Amino acid sequence: MAFTFTIPESVLPKGTKFKEGEVVDWGKKSLKEQTETEAIIDLAVELAIEPKAIFKHLKVNLGEMVKKGQLLAQKKGLLGSKDLKAPHSAEVRGINHEEGTLTLAISQITNVPFAIKATCVKKDKGHWYFKVSDGVEIPVQNSLDTNFGGYCSYIHSPSQISLETCETRIVITQDLDIMDQAKIAALGPIAIVSYEASYRDLSLPLLLLANKADWKNLFAKKWQLCLYLSANKFIYFFNP
Repeated sequence: MAFTFTIPESVLPKGTKFKEGEVVDWGKKSLKEQTETEAIIDLAVELAIEPKAIFKHLKVNLGEMVKKGQLLAQKKGLLGSKDLKAPHSAEVRGINHEEGTLTLAISQITNVPFAIKATCVKKDKGHWYFKVSDGVEIPVQNSLDTNFGGYCSYIHSPSQISLETCETRIVITQDLDIMDQAKIAALGPIAIVSYEASYRDLSLPLLLLANKADWKNLFAKKWQLCLYLSANKFIYFFNP
């Protein structure tokens, strides 16, 4: 039975346009996503100085953009100097003279797989509508701060674990021990979808289905493609 799903315009690359009735086939498409992490450098400890004295040794200002290897702070002495350099290109986000710390905001651009194959129906209120031959929207227990889409592999025994079934695929798996799940994670999947998980690789997207009945239905239907959109509490499975 025909199934329709939506993708916010903001998710897609700027300027992306589709025609009504166009068959969109993004087999190896990826999206560029920006993530930000903070690194706190304890200048007082590293330079062996009082926290309130950090301004005497700082070589950067609040809000300044620094490059990897750039001098952040320096303590001069009779036998030379102690230099602290930026571990990454970053923004100086905070200077705390009470604790003697420097906070760096590090931005990274990553390519996120986003394969879809569907027919464009329309664009309405900032959303693109797509139609496929068959599909389902399934609720999940957790939400993630990333988007991803790709072809699925359904793994229910250790003998099915291989580079071919895991690499650049969304792996749907459950009844495996910790070692088997760790092996899957090491083979480069896009993400893992499960019902319960005894192993978690923090660098790999993991979604847990909310209902066991949906889990059984997944293995019965074995939809070809999967699509997840950031912050949603549901995931799409479909056939083109």
